[in-house]
Amino acid sequence: MRLFGYDIKKAKRGTPKASYTGAARGRRTDGWATTAASGNSEVSGGILDLRDRARDLIRNNPMAAKGKRAYVDNLYSDGVYPRSNTGIDSLDREVDAVFIESSKELDAEGAGLWWGGLVYRSIGAFGESGDVFVRRRMRMKADGLIVPIQFQILEADMVPSDLTQATQSGGRVIQGIEFDPIGRRTAYHCYRHHPGEMYTDTSLVGVASSYSDTVAVPASSIAHLFDAIGARPGQCRGVPFMAPVVRSLRDLDDYCDAERERKKIESSLCAVVAGGDEADPADGEDADGIGMNLYDSYDNIIDHVEPGMIAHTRPGKDIRFNQPGMTGGFAEYLQSESHRIAAGMQLTYELLTGDLSQVNYSSYRAGRIEFNRMVRTMRAELIIPLLTQRLWDWWIEAAILAGRLPNRAYPVKWSNARIGSVNPTEDAKATVIRVRSGLETLTDAIAAEGGDINETLAERAKELKKLASLEIVTDSDPSMTTNNGQLQATAAGGDPNPDPVPVE
Repeated sequence: MRLFGYDIKKAKRGTPKASYTGAARGRRTDGWATTAASGNSEVSGGILDLRDRARDLIRNNPMAAKGKRAYVDNLYSDGVYPRSNTGIDSLDREVDAVFIESSKELDAEGAGLWWGGLVYRSIGAFGESGDVFVRRRMRMKADGLIVPIQFQILEADMVPSDLTQATQSGGRVIQGIEFDPIGRRTAYHCYRHHPGEMYTDTSLVGVASSYSDTVAVPASSIAHLFDAIGARPGQCRGVPFMAPVVRSLRDLDDYCDAERERKKIESSLCAVVAGGDEADPADGEDADGIGMNLYDSYDNIIDHVEPGMIAHTRPGKDIRFNQPGMTGGFAEYLQSESHRIAAGMQLTYELLTGDLSQVNYSSYRAGRIEFNRMVRTMRAELIIPLLTQRLWDWWIEAAILAGRLPNRAYPVKWSNARIGSVNPTEDAKATVIRVRSGLETLTDAIAAEGGDINETLAERAKELKKLASLEIVTDSDPSMTTNNGQLQATAAGGDPNPDPVPVE
């Protein structure tokens, strides 16, 4: 029987062969353990060890520490700041002014972090642990805050990854996150205290039991930042950004330590002086009859070596200098592994290592373009919707309830990441050409630098007004000067000293 030209009977005969070589079984794939588990099952199986090892590497491994700093710094860039965008200038100025003052009081721990510090700290915890939780804390009027709200950053450990169970309502709890029967997040089960915290005062009542107790915090009061776009569908928790290279970092660290110790040992014993006299024991035996030993210049037996040490033997006739051997390929291997580790951390090699010896302008710029695209995507699709937009909405709600703002919707505009330029002169020329040709608006050009068109033009108008009042002409005013620095009237063949700015 044939269906659409396909012999069904023939297709049913025998065992089907894999159409993809990656799915083939044989000698080359022996020992390749795979799993058909869900994303949540895969994460829960190793997340605790992954977190602990990633944190240990960040504490003790210089490459891991540099990688985290580069990752967080670039995601944060010059900050993720909100600007009111209601379209009413007076109202926007009022909202922004209240927010700037209130942002200094948002740290629930009282450490003094402002809005930018809280966002940076949250991004750092997200990268290090895989996810981070920010809890809304409403405050009383008596607390004296400009807007009665604060934010508490909770480390990933505060929501137990091993808490998975069914609920009485027909829902389920997966890795500490509660879902209703149709799969919506309804609550986060949080420890009252960090499970790894240490208390030395045993007189505190209830402290011991509170470590294992959790409280269900409504999902409306928790902002959960994790790599939701990079995770598998249905996966509800994240993993550290360096998860793919945890073993590689540890192995490379061990290799560097071994190479360092090898060189230290080689350079420790500088020379052996073999020169005895007639009173020395013969036939290579010491007085105790044990055999040949090494001695220092004070005739003490040497049981360890030190850098630059010169040892003596008895009997002997000459001096033999130690010649440390050369081990080739160390620099090449280190560079090759650093490239792999940088790729696993989603960084460029130059950002991770600071090594710019092998790059030129074109290659470095090409690498930065791809990396900058990743940064913009993560800011736009992760950090803003999962974290900062939630915090803004909470703040607006609290400000309205406290009577600080009128009850209405408050659209917001977020600052863009300011991307550093490899060649500022050429990039600036390219921007001018794109704006003048109409391929890009001035608004887009300013936004690409992390600025706001309204603020920039307002500052520009203020600056030009100030210059005019002082009768100063600068090259930055195209209405007065050309690109070559000439006065516009002179360039056009007119009066070189136009009013109202006389040139003496």
